[in-house]
Amino acid sequence: MPQHVQMQTYPFSLVAFDLDGTTIDTVSGEMHPRVQAALKYAHDHGAQVSVVSGRPLHMLHNLLVWDWVDWLVTLNGSVVRRQTDQSVLFENEMPDELVSTVFSTLDDLNPAWFVFYESETYRERRAITYMARGGSDGLGEANSEEDIINAMAGMKPVDSIHEAMATHPDTVFKMECSFETAALADEAGQRLHALGQLDIARMGPIEYELTYAGINKGAALEQLCQELKLDISRSVAFGDSGNDYSMIGHVGTFVAMANSTPEILRDADEICPSFDKQGVAVWLEQYQA
Repeated sequence: MPQHVQMQTYPFSLVAFDLDGTTIDTVSGEMHPRVQAALKYAHDHGAQVSVVSGRPLHMLHNLLVWDWVDWLVTLNGSVVRRQTDQSVLFENEMPDELVSTVFSTLDDLNPAWFVFYESETYRERRAITYMARGGSDGLGEANSEEDIINAMAGMKPVDSIHEAMATHPDTVFKMECSFETAALADEAGQRLHALGQLDIARMGPIEYELTYAGINKGAALEQLCQELKLDISRSVAFGDSGNDYSMIGHVGTFVAMANSTPEILRDADEICPSFDKQGVAVWLEQYQA
């Protein structure tokens, strides 16, 4: 059966799911077997199944051993790949000039930087201290410095992001920045929005994720449906935190985890039980024969 042909007995054309705090435990990196079974059922009954994550490809290999995943939407929608052969369907990089502008706009606020390439990710060491103190919606249950370090396995720690980037030849797809205080983060947000060239997701009190304008999870899923000729009104996506907000209004049904941020709970189409109660499985199982 061609990938774009849908079995009409199953109500969804596309089932998309976030990872951290939605389907996997951020610290252990594990997905509950019940959630796996529900997503596999969707795949086996005609739906396209897609990961939709802020992570880059190199931070997914140890997680994605499932043959029921069809698509990988990574880096907040910057890159979309077919899971079977890792071929790229579409990608959107950040222009070099914009990356430089972001740095110069915020450097006086002493941010801790993250820079994401497809093949490697750099993080400044002081980010761990910032995030342990200030919190990050994107890290789920990770609270202590040890938990945060474990959650960021696969990121290369560096003292200076600028020195690390000087020897890296590739183009940046995504940036993150965290700050010592929420007040500094508030100031940073005002400056970032004033640039007008960015898609900005606030991931808690002190952290932002940045991609090129118009590049986000929701836009990527919409484009994926267009490319595959899927009925987007029959798509469903699950998420819990800042970078998942863009999926609201871009898919047929957005389902928030009960452990989601207040903004996502407020605007979601539906709410399912929390991650630790296997909410994605609970919601999908009502459509199983």
